[in-house]
Amino acid sequence: VALQVTASVLLLICAAVFLRSSWAAATVDLGLRTTDTVNVSVLNEERRAAILEVLKSEPSVTSVAASWPGVLGGRPAFAEADKASGKLAVTYQFVSPEYFGVFDIDLVRGRGFTQAERSANVATAVVSESVARQLFPGTDPVGQVVRLESDFRSAPPQREEPPLLWRSATVVGVARDVPGFQIGGQRAAGAGIYVPIGADAAKTALTMRARGDSERARYALVNRLAALDPNMAEVTTLRTM
Repeated sequence: VALQVTASVLLLICAAVFLRSSWAAATVDLGLRTTDTVNVSVLNEERRAAILEVLKSEPSVTSVAASWPGVLGGRPAFAEADKASGKLAVTYQFVSPEYFGVFDIDLVRGRGFTQAERSANVATAVVSESVARQLFPGTDPVGQVVRLESDFRSAPPQREEPPLLWRSATVVGVARDVPGFQIGGQRAAGAGIYVPIGADAAKTALTMRARGDSERARYALVNRLAALDPNMAEVTTLRTM
């Protein structure tokens, strides 16, 4: 009986520790807005235009952003940036002009991408605060030129990765650092350098800012998308993730 009681107490302790860890993970500050954001993974690229039409016409959606890698995971893209003392290993992410607003990522200097800057061949970039300090110590990063070379030693290029069509770009803004989080050992969200892309680009994930409750917005989107094609997209809330 004593052994059974001891075993039961140990199980309760383990359960309490697990729940406490889970709660801590669920409430940690990720550095980006998750309370009213909805993510759409495009499963059928041939229907991307139809999906975008639904998202932009849905009353519960206020803004639509695109990114690659998506905020819910995926291996980041690696590059080497030139600095005065050599090379700096950085991660970069393709994002649309709406990205910083949807996730409440503050721009501490300069600006984000304009509506005309939503293509991978536009040679502009936004850098994070930490990368700005390392690449341009003691100088204003805005207006400086950042030079990137793909870093295949850190990771080989991914098949779905959009092409980086330039090697030198003008820094137009500095974004605050985003801690991000880990999913299955892979970093999600947050990058050292952001480069522009549009929502019509294949393989980009779509994230919406919802008006009101994000679950209601998710249900509305699921119903509208399923009416067109049940297999065209996957809809989740970032708060659930």
